[in-house]
Amino acid sequence: MLSWSYMLWILGAIGVMGVYALLWQQIIAKMPISTAYMFKGTSLIFVLLFSVLLFGEAITLNNVIGAVIIIAGIVLYARCG
Repeated sequence: MLSWSYMLWILGAIGVMGVYALLWQQIIAKMPISTAYMFKGTSLIFVLLFSVLLFGEAITLNNVIGAVIIIAGIVLYARCG
């Protein structure tokens, strides 16, 4: 657990979260908070894609249904909101 490769992964994860936090602050400063939170749901779709690309995980039917629901919600909000 204290190997160099493990520690590098942990430091990389912390770095990514730091960059995410800085970008999120910039986003909410430039657009309405309701719109910004709407697009935050797309992060789940990116996690799904990266899990396939980086870790070779399989996409299940439940994953596809969840992604479709997220996208449908964003489209619905964009058209009616």
